[in-house]
Formats: sequence, structure tokens, C-alpha cells
Amino acid sequence: MRKMLNKKGFSLVELMIVVVIMGILIAVAIPLYGAITANAEAKTCRTNQENIRAVFAKYCVSDGTKTASTLLQSGSYSSKPGSTDTIDPEFAASFDGGFPQCPVDGHYYLIEKVSDYEISIKCCDADGNTYAKHSSASD
Repeated sequence: MRKMLNKKGFSLVELMIVVVIMGILIAVAIPLYGAITANAEAKTCRTNQENIRAVFAKYCVSDGTKTASTLLQSGSYSSKPGSTDTIDPEFAASFDGGFPQCPVDGHYYLIEKVSDYEISIKCCDADGNTYAKHSSASD
């Protein structure tokens, strides 16, 4: 009988087992990554909406004459790129780094007046439909 003194490398079966295990790990990881990413985007969007509300409250309290009507000269404001809606520049300047944008490409915020001291903030998709997954509870 011959003895194998210098066995080098892996057998085909060993390599196939490693490939199968890697395939299973990848099959589990990709959907999980997508779910985690979507959840993070939704939380970021809701946080942006809460920050806009907080800045609006500060805007109204800082000067007794400021209301939703002075904030939204045309009754609503769309942060959609290319929109001609206007917002009080002092309010927009209150955000460090510029007015918040939804983390999902093509999504934007629509701010509408509800009353003098209450605004509605909605996350809209590229077609203008409200994106319910990104709506905050106090909307």
C-alpha cells in the first residue's frame, strides 16, 4: 500500500460543501439586508418629519406673528426638486445642512397648512402619492 505523505489542496467534495454553505448564507443575508435598509430609511424619514415639526413649533414661538400662513405663502410647500413652491427663507435656514430630504431617491416632503399653528407633513413618491410607510404617527 502506498502512503500519501504530502496531501496538498482540497478535494472536490470539500470545495462543493463550502460553495453550498456560502450560497445558503448569501440567500439569507440579501433579503435581510433589504429589510434592514428599508426600515432604516423609514425611521430616518419619520425623524426628518418630526424635526420639521419641531422647527415649525420653534418658528411660531420665536415671534408671535409667525403662523403656518406666513410659513407657507402658497398654502403648501413641496420639497420636490424643481418645485416652484416657496417657504419662508428664515424657516428653511433653521435647518443645518439645508432642508431635510427623504432618504429614498425620488421621494420628497409635502407640507400643508392644517391650521395657523399646525402643519401636515407627508412623504410623497415621485408620482405625488403619499408614501404610507414613511408617515409619522402624529400626521
